[in-house]
Amino acid sequence: MYKPLSIFLLILLAGCSHMTQPDKNTSMKADDQTSSEQLYWVNSWQRTCQGVGEMLCLQVQKVNQNNPKNPDIESWQLFYAPIEDFDYELGYVYQIRLKKTRLPAEQVPADASSIRYELIEVLDKQADETLRLHDIWALTELNGRDIEPMIAHNDRQQRPSLEFNLNKMQVFGTDSCNRLSGGIEALGQGRIKFGALATTLMACPDMKLADEFTQALNQVKYYQLSDLKLTLLNADEQSILEFKKVD
Repeated sequence: MYKPLSIFLLILLAGCSHMTQPDKNTSMKADDQTSSEQLYWVNSWQRTCQGVGEMLCLQVQKVNQNNPKNPDIESWQLFYAPIEDFDYELGYVYQIRLKKTRLPAEQVPADASSIRYELIEVLDKQADETLRLHDIWALTELNGRDIEPMIAHNDRQQRPSLEFNLNKMQVFGTDSCNRLSGGIEALGQGRIKFGALATTLMACPDMKLADEFTQALNQVKYYQLSDLKLTLLNADEQSILEFKKVD
């Protein structure tokens, strides 16, 4: 009476022996999913950032497939990790292809990123003059007028000037009476966007130059660099401030 049951079990075991075994390639594909390729822009200068201590970080952004030829000057982000095999050079905007790999927890050193970035190829490298702004500039013209006569008749009046610190994305200077400072919110491709500018509150005998300089500075939208000259322009691309580089 037990023979039919025994035969049934033998058939069942034989069928199981022919079931599909796990494919080794399947597990390899699952592992491969921890890696991906991505396109990034890399900006032409570095920003001050805070890691274990203060350091300089690359500025990057993913390539927008709707506009793959130009980065967005307001979309740069600090990049804290190293990029293996990437020989970065200041003064150039890069488009690069990266391999991004998420490492298993047991392979991640203490205080290190769990993601490894490796350069696959440099797709584009273009010289960019924006870094030249990182300097001190003395005003020479205001709204199309030479300011020398305005400076000459008043010994107490300082020449307005600006100092750009691109690592910190800040601007400092004087309006001829008060010191000023503020942030740079966006910069590149001939465009510049200042944040709110703060000034000291000294009252000088003659505030005409200071007031006109500050009003012009608040209208700035574009910049041009030519040799040792910096020109700041308004929304209509009219020159409103001209500076010479200070050695």
